[in-house]
Amino acid sequence: MSEHRSFHLTSASGGNDESSGSSNASSRTIWLLVSTMLAILIVPYVCCWLWSWCEFRYERKLAVTLLSACHSDEDFVKACGEKGVFVRINESEWIAIRYKDVHSAAGWSLATALDSDGKWWQSTHHHCARFAAYKRLCEELAAETDAEILGIAKMELEIFPALEAISKSSFLADATPHLCSLKFDEVIR
Repeated sequence: MSEHRSFHLTSASGGNDESSGSSNASSRTIWLLVSTMLAILIVPYVCCWLWSWCEFRYERKLAVTLLSACHSDEDFVKACGEKGVFVRINESEWIAIRYKDVHSAAGWSLATALDSDGKWWQSTHHHCARFAAYKRLCEELAAETDAEILGIAKMELEIFPALEAISKSSFLADATPHLCSLKFDEVIR
């Protein structure tokens, strides 16, 4: 017959096998709980950020596609969308700005501009409703006939100094520094 020997290991605290096993089980439970909580907190943020990044890239491509396809002032006004603005500088020069922003947790802002020289400009600065408000004010000014209201509306334009300077420029070269003051950088294509 063979002889059977068994060895019992005890924990460092002198406890028996059962308390050591329950200690390991409780530490595994705590680790599982902590890792689950971290996953619950981190995964939605990562998913939101990834979705936002994809949306940003899509908007950048869409802006280039829409602005590139324009052939008239009306086309540019449509391509700029409700948050953007088309600014005619003189008979042959202009700047079209398409703007989109997202105010979610992983928010972003993107302004894409095309000028009459074919130069592309981009800004990730948060302009919020700046371009839309300027465009709306200019439309109201164009339709207004009352001199007193016209004077007030012209004073309101002063809250948009860079955009007003662009529209008052005689040439595109004069308007470009004002576009840069709105945190636009030229994009080499």
